[in-house]
Amino acid sequence: MMDIWKDYSFMEYYLPEIHKGVKDNSLPVFRFPHLYNNRTSPTKKTGIYGVVDHLAKSVIPVRALIESVATTEHFLQEVTFRVYRDYQYKLEVPFESPEQTSKLLRTILNSSDKDEIIYKIAEEKIRGIFYGNPVDFFKKDKAKLGFNTYFKDNYNEALKIYAEIIARRNIYTHNQGKVDRKYKREVIDTPLRLGQIALIDRNYIKETIILLRGFSVIVTKLVIENTYGADNSNETIRRKFETFENLFKGR
Repeated sequence: MMDIWKDYSFMEYYLPEIHKGVKDNSLPVFRFPHLYNNRTSPTKKTGIYGVVDHLAKSVIPVRALIESVATTEHFLQEVTFRVYRDYQYKLEVPFESPEQTSKLLRTILNSSDKDEIIYKIAEEKIRGIFYGNPVDFFKKDKAKLGFNTYFKDNYNEALKIYAEIIARRNIYTHNQGKVDRKYKREVIDTPLRLGQIALIDRNYIKETIILLRGFSVIVTKLVIENTYGADNSNETIRRKFETFENLFKGR
């Protein structure tokens, strides 16, 4: 996550320098490589200015948002898989339909050993958990990782911010950043109108990364202590946990 923030900050800092360098001729004019052959052609300075502006306002912020959410989701899925690997009883769930029973049977019959069966069942269960409401992972301890009601009791406002982050990521992934009805359903008190572009600026990216890192640290701490029953003496985790608690707990 820090790499994402560093990359964003680096590009944000140097893009204006590129604009300045092209303008005063201290940087060479970019030659545009054609897509279907090896030819290149020089780009007008005004075109370069446009590219720099587009990168600064549209590309880099969106990329930082999408990558930060994806990185967090990957981490949470990895933590969940490790818990299921070590505590296989957490995979025990009642069947909701004959189709699920049939699918499980096929998984067992098509697997070579117990480890492969566990891997496939865990993979399927994790996919289902993260397909639903993203807030439920924390608020309802949907994966049964030992959160209990910790997030619900302490981070209701932060969870609302998290829901908005996911919803904004989704409209940039599927709707060019334009607010749609799904976003309006998931972010009830938003001032944004249907069809309006949900802008992403430096402060939004910064707050997003702080919150996502904070939730990841809390998940790590709760899993270590409540699921594995270990005494968490990791100084880095403790300090990051306390920092996030001071920022968000009880808000």
